[in-house]
Amino acid sequence: MTLVPYLINLDRATSRRDAAVAQLHQLNLSAQIVPAVDGATLTEAQWACYDAQAAFTRSGRSLSPGEIGCYLSHVDCARRFLASGAEMALVLEDDFKADPDFPALLHELTRHLSDTPGWDVVNLGNTAKRFAIVTAPICTEGRQWPLCRAHHFPVLTTALLWSREGARAFLANAFPIFRPVDQMLKDWCIRSGRGLAFATAPVTTSGAESLIGRGPGGNPRHRGQRRHLYPLIRFRRSLANTVIAGVNYLAAFPPA
Repeated sequence: MTLVPYLINLDRATSRRDAAVAQLHQLNLSAQIVPAVDGATLTEAQWACYDAQAAFTRSGRSLSPGEIGCYLSHVDCARRFLASGAEMALVLEDDFKADPDFPALLHELTRHLSDTPGWDVVNLGNTAKRFAIVTAPICTEGRQWPLCRAHHFPVLTTALLWSREGARAFLANAFPIFRPVDQMLKDWCIRSGRGLAFATAPVTTSGAESLIGRGPGGNPRHRGQRRHLYPLIRFRRSLANTVIAGVNYLAAFPPA
């Protein structure tokens, strides 16, 4: 099994990069630094990936340039991964904070998943909660990490583990952009049933201030406009996701 690790970092976010690299060193891990797509300097071609009308009508709000940059950064990692020939990819954002047991867990997890079909992505940075089915305990020395089929896939993209099949499917469904990348993954994995997560997340965030909505000078940037029906649109999406996740969860149990 071959694993390629990536660390997404804005070129101008040097303190976040240094903290992330130092943490990787403490964990005896390394990662290829992937320059994040900077929302403050999006090119015309990058803007063309964004469907503003669909964002406003289907998500109820427009996306900020930083959200578009974050989305495209994850697309870049998926493309790099598929070009690498590796079997799995670990994608970390530069505000990750890993449990000290993470290296051992990652080793055992990738070993387990190399023989496990039917999964696309593991969300390592948020907990599987509703409609989660424990599929296997991933055991490290003296500790068990319950791995779950996350029918209600959690948001956040702080730490993701991709299969090649999953990365290909993600790229096939990635465009046009009309919602943040974590919401896209949530919606997609709820419908596919191929997303995994842990009952206790091995990675959290460091608490470093997000730069997603800030320009190079550190000033807050516009986060987009919301439709007056935004709360209703958000509720409808949440309800649809809950119903689909619940149906898939129940279908996983054979009838008595």
